[in-house]
Amino acid sequence: MLAKNRSESSADGEIDNMLSDLIRAAPVPCRALSMAMLYLISGTAVHAEPFAYVTNQGFTNVSVIDTASNTVTTTVTVSSHLFEVAITPDGAYAYFTNGIADYVSVIDTASNTATATVTVGAAPRGVAFTPDGAFAYVANLGSNNVSVIDAASNTVSTTVTVGTAPWGVAITPDGAFAYVANLGSNNVSVIDTATNTVTATVAVGTNPLGVAITPDGALTYVTNQGFNNVSVIDIASNTVTTSVIVGSRPFAVAITPDGTFAYVTNGFSANVSVIDTASNTVTATVTVGTDPRGVAITPDGALTYVTNQGSNNVSVIDTASNTVTTTVTVGSSPFGIAITPQSDGDADGVLDASDNCPSVANTDQADADQDGLGDVCDDHAPPAVAGVFPDPNLVAINVSAELTATVDDFATGGSAITSADYSLDGSTYTPMTADDGIFDNVSEVVTATLAGFTEAGVFDVCVRGTDEPGNTSDPATDAENACTLVVAYDPSGGFVTGGGWIHSAAGACQFDAVCAEAAGKANFGFVSRYKKGATVPTGNTEFQFSAGGIIFHSETYDWLVVNMSGTNAQYKGSGTVNGNLGPAGVAYRFMLWARDWGTTAIDTFRIKIWYVDAGSEVVVYDNGFDQEIGGGNIVVQAK
Repeated sequence: MLAKNRSESSADGEIDNMLSDLIRAAPVPCRALSMAMLYLISGTAVHAEPFAYVTNQGFTNVSVIDTASNTVTTTVTVSSHLFEVAITPDGAYAYFTNGIADYVSVIDTASNTATATVTVGAAPRGVAFTPDGAFAYVANLGSNNVSVIDAASNTVSTTVTVGTAPWGVAITPDGAFAYVANLGSNNVSVIDTATNTVTATVAVGTNPLGVAITPDGALTYVTNQGFNNVSVIDIASNTVTTSVIVGSRPFAVAITPDGTFAYVTNGFSANVSVIDTASNTVTATVTVGTDPRGVAITPDGALTYVTNQGSNNVSVIDTASNTVTTTVTVGSSPFGIAITPQSDGDADGVLDASDNCPSVANTDQADADQDGLGDVCDDHAPPAVAGVFPDPNLVAINVSAELTATVDDFATGGSAITSADYSLDGSTYTPMTADDGIFDNVSEVVTATLAGFTEAGVFDVCVRGTDEPGNTSDPATDAENACTLVVAYDPSGGFVTGGGWIHSAAGACQFDAVCAEAAGKANFGFVSRYKKGATVPTGNTEFQFSAGGIIFHSETYDWLVVNMSGTNAQYKGSGTVNGNLGPAGVAYRFMLWARDWGTTAIDTFRIKIWYVDAGSEVVVYDNGFDQEIGGGNIVVQAK
């Protein structure tokens, strides 16, 4: 069991022992800095409220405090002799140094279970993460070096030699430098994180332990146990610009998110010194529990948490009044502390946890309809429809087909889908069903059965969806994704039929300047056959190139040729473009070539559309010979 109320002289002896023995031979009484790792990040925090993780050296476990209620919500068994703790910038993992076992324990903060251990140097103490969360820097008191852990693989990628008995470590907000307090050599090593080399050494006071850096990256604050003061290092010049007298045996230091105050725990005087960073003077002293060690500040800067090793609790300081508002009982000999981050993803000054629209900046938090969602986040956009597909897309008459589509609101408001329906050739919409049986998700796969068609033809099928706020999509505004063609054919005689899409390259369309530059998906559907005793074929042809703003619809057929092997077909006819005749009031002409490769190759499709002007052909669209279809099917059957 750790001693609780030690004398000044016994503490001096402890420091001497740390320097001479490097705390390697046996379990060591704990008198140390707590590195309070406070991160403000752009992204979503793992927790709805910040949680404080406290290392309990006497109980070999970690207390997890909900800072909203200031109650311990869980206790996680880790290992003996836990010292410091740091939390990844995304809040997903907590890293704990095990001072005797020479490794770092990794806890998943979502499940509060240990997921990995990383062997580092001798007697690890302080730990800090780079702002991007890629690397953790661990100061090893016993081996006079810093282990750099690759957080993705939880392996040590390199080791950097520093001063004697390193303890505290902090990293600049831009991630460029790590500042390491060397307890035994009375200086601070500055590590360039790009090269992992020491680029500067700054002399400070006696027995430096705690390190913290202002949010603007301008100053580093270092606690000096032997001098009972704090050295202030100018990061630009790496020189000490001033020293601030604090309480007896200062351990840890943490800086408020706005950079205006530094909170320093004083182990022997059982209080916390509050330093105004503008004047570097102590403006308040707050009495806390016995033998305070670690310190951490909530992301909103409202509360400061201090671990009291001698009284087995955590003092919670209101930073506005600098008074202790509550005390939380934890495990035996609490030491290190870190608080999970919370973000302000939209940078509007309101933390995501309390922001009524965390994805869009809204400083005023306006909510006219009082639905709890900010006005700027209210869902006014309809869901998107994609993947509309009939199976089969070429269906014999009097045979049903299954229609599927995806209705998705993730990118258009994030509301649940409540319904979907489809329309054939602009007819009344028919309800569809959710594939999983209930409309309750932001994205739904929807289905419907298309009754068998009684006549051969090409039919335009469109799907629309409705989300929870009542926004309904309009297929006309996104026909390329929300609509497709289904082809019904009569298999009783020679015919050609097809349905699917091609990628239309720029230049294939010459309808107008816009169409000439357009490229993208073009849907087609066609059927052509000779009825018994007829001299001209019948059927329908549809070609839709939404990106180019062109829709072709056949009106009459002239002839149809199907080769005897039933692999190739060609037919000719006339029709309209966008519902209109050609420039001279005469129908557009078209010719279609189709090849059915069966299962041996991809079917091919070509359509040429033109009109005649002064005896000459003026091509409106031609995708060229033998273009493979991007999806769908073509069937050619000889008589």
